[in-house]
Amino acid sequence: MADAEDFPGDRLEREGWLRRSILAEPRLGEVVAMYEELGLEVKVVDLDPSLEVCGECVKDQDGALKTVYTKGKSREGV
Repeated sequence: MADAEDFPGDRLEREGWLRRSILAEPRLGEVVAMYEELGLEVKVVDLDPSLEVCGECVKDQDGALKTVYTKGKSREGV
């Protein structure tokens, strides 16, 4: 298992991103569109099953599960 420092989610959270959910298609696309419609920036990250709490159920998904992060859009020049 990798160190917590190696987990991309920790870096994203330090940058102000909020972890919202772990999903696969077709819900993934729907949720991303909803957050974008709400005016949020959205980042979708591949889920690393070795770093997540839920082990076997994640491994069975063959990379289909993604982690969705959001944050408010930057207001440059404001």
